[in-house]
Formats: sequence, structure tokens, C-alpha cells
Amino acid sequence: HYANAILHYTNYEDIISIGMSGYKDDFSALKHEIAVYLVSKSNFGIGQEVGKFSDFSFLKKDVPLHSICHAGEFYYQSGRCFM
Repeated sequence: HYANAILHYTNYEDIISIGMSGYKDDFSALKHEIAVYLVSKSNFGIGQEVGKFSDFSFLKKDVPLHSICHAGEFYYQSGRCFM
């Protein structure tokens, strides 16, 4: 939702969207899911999953964008992720 608003109301053409959700399993243990999506004008605002992660360590400054792109079926070129 927010990534599409950014596409619609700004000049940005590529958005990396990070989402986290949580739930309790059958044993009432808390579980979480983290996923990263590429939302861009070139894919008409339809989020393409880049990858799923177990924690937010991929956001550290020393983790290069190309390693995030390659977590999904994307390739990295000129500082951008592409399908």
C-alpha cells in the first residue's frame, strides 16, 4: 500500500518494501515472517518478492544491496535490483 503511494505521488520508480508479520503457532509460540518486495513502475506496482529473511540483519550498512537482490530471482546492475 505505502510503496504504491510512493510510486503514485513521487518521482521514484523503484521501491524496496519490507514487511513483517507475526502469529502464534499451535503451541502459542510467537512466530514471525519477514519479506522484501520490489515494487516498481516497470511491474505496474505489483510487488515482486525479492526474498524472505529470518531477521533484519540484511539492513546493516555492511550488507550490499546485491546480496539482497540475489536472495530472490533478481539480478543487480548499476545499483538497482531487476527482475
